[in-house]
Amino acid sequence: MNTREKELFLLFKEFMKEVEEIEFFIFQKIKNSKEFKNDISKLEDRNLPKLFSDEKLKVQSIYERIKNEI
Repeated sequence: MNTREKELFLLFKEFMKEVEEIEFFIFQKIKNSKEFKNDISKLEDRNLPKLFSDEKLKVQSIYERIKNEI
């Protein structure tokens, strides 16, 4: 790997770190939003087992749906 490739790799790693931080921020906003809770309530039938038991899966599913709509 030459110097330029190393530089690009480090820039890419830095960029990915920033992307992960932004995603985390978005997940937190979604997770804490009333709209998120309403969406999950609509997805889950009270008479059936919960579709999602893990909070992170709930956030991920909403995030994916939003991402696909954009």
